[in-house]
Amino acid sequence: MREWRGVMGFMRSRLLLVDGDPRSLRVLEVNLRAAGFEVESAGSGPEAWTILQSAVPDLIITDADLAGFDGYELCARVRRTPVGAAVPLILMSADKTVDQRIRGLQVGADEFLAKPAFVKEVIDRARALLQRRDRDRLAPGAEERRRPEG
Repeated sequence: MREWRGVMGFMRSRLLLVDGDPRSLRVLEVNLRAAGFEVESAGSGPEAWTILQSAVPDLIITDADLAGFDGYELCARVRRTPVGAAVPLILMSADKTVDQRIRGLQVGADEFLAKPAFVKEVIDRARALLQRRDRDRLAPGAEERRRPEG
């Protein structure tokens, strides 16, 4: 995975943004970049999966409603991979029912946001998930917890 250095030499977090609606994708992409993230975008489940085969992002934000296979399937596929198990994942959906929220959590989403989502909330939740991931990595005993048993 390539490194990307932003302002003052700090590494920028790399996000994969997946949304089947080109307008929503563009609005989020522009705002996430303005917030300091490096963003790679995809418009379908298969396109996102192809991107993930070549580089693992720091965070994935995906809509549930995608062509090819949906965001729930994308989450499940990511979680079944050894490196994808640790990648923070935000799932967004226009379907705000409790059943869909539970389904999102069951397939491995860390956060579930109802669409249309406030851009500031998406940015703040992305930052919070990345901070939590970094804090967990630095916690005493983190290395031992990440090692597979056996």
